[in-house]
Amino acid sequence: MYMPKVSIMIPTFNQDKYILRAIQSAQSQSYPNLEIVISDDHSTDNTENIVQDFIKECSDDRVKYFRNTENQGILRNYKTNLEENASGDWVINLDGDDFFIDNDYIVEAMNLIASDTSIKLIFGNYSEWYQSTEKMVDITNRNLQQVMSDEEFFELYANDQIVWNHSSIIYHRNSALALGFYWHETLPRNDWESFLRLIVGNKVGYLNRISAAWVQHDANETRRLDINKYLKNFGRIKGVAQFAKDQGMREDFIEQWYKKMLHKSARGSCIGYIRNRDFNGMIDFLKHVAKIDRFLVIKILFDPSLALRAILSINPNFYLQVKTVGRKLLSR
Repeated sequence: MYMPKVSIMIPTFNQDKYILRAIQSAQSQSYPNLEIVISDDHSTDNTENIVQDFIKECSDDRVKYFRNTENQGILRNYKTNLEENASGDWVINLDGDDFFIDNDYIVEAMNLIASDTSIKLIFGNYSEWYQSTEKMVDITNRNLQQVMSDEEFFELYANDQIVWNHSSIIYHRNSALALGFYWHETLPRNDWESFLRLIVGNKVGYLNRISAAWVQHDANETRRLDINKYLKNFGRIKGVAQFAKDQGMREDFIEQWYKKMLHKSARGSCIGYIRNRDFNGMIDFLKHVAKIDRFLVIKILFDPSLALRAILSINPNFYLQVKTVGRKLLSR
């Protein structure tokens, strides 16, 4: 019986404190036909020595280390690992500071793929692991079908009924290469944009399992908020919508999806500003949004959940407690 090869892709940059945990969690996956490809984006810390020494000691020929000759940036490093380093039929991305929780996750994903060859992407649940407090918050989906059409997934995604993370997503490598994943010629494509393009015209699988931990620590808890990056997301949504139309998805459905996605993106950007308590930045962002659709700004300003987030942001620890309780209640 043919068993497809799966590549666990581990991109890393200056993560010498975490990289071995990521690699060892990948080694613990029970799926037999596996390779682990580490793409070091020219780290300036001790990542290279740590990984090279580990490979010599563990004698696991599934683990392969590649180092970029210069720093490429996160999206180009994703693309390099996918195109040049990985050789699997299917791939999954595990960032160098994250780690797998479910050792059977890839086995179960490949079982589902074997049951329906029209599936080109599978996703599951994940956890947020807070490094400073060692608290784990499960991020889970509710009442999803195990196999969905592209239209069913798009509808749920636009309505904020889908949560996913890179480390829970297994996808077909050759299909991704054909679409120009992560970086198409001179155009950067982030992960969600790439995944949505792959879903068009294909089926999506879902596993009600927690795949991995997305680690929250000092290096990623507070990020520089780039208003241009947020505004560019509108262009990415428009590009996916046009691609979907070109591939034959219903035009009336995609037009409604596009409007919902603009709201979803703008709301998510505002949440980013609230997390960083940058309310002046949020006001500036909404001024730009008003030039695109002033009614969208009104809808966001009267969103009660955003007001609640703004209040909770004053006390981050209390926010985490509320989030944990909320997730537990929703998962019942």
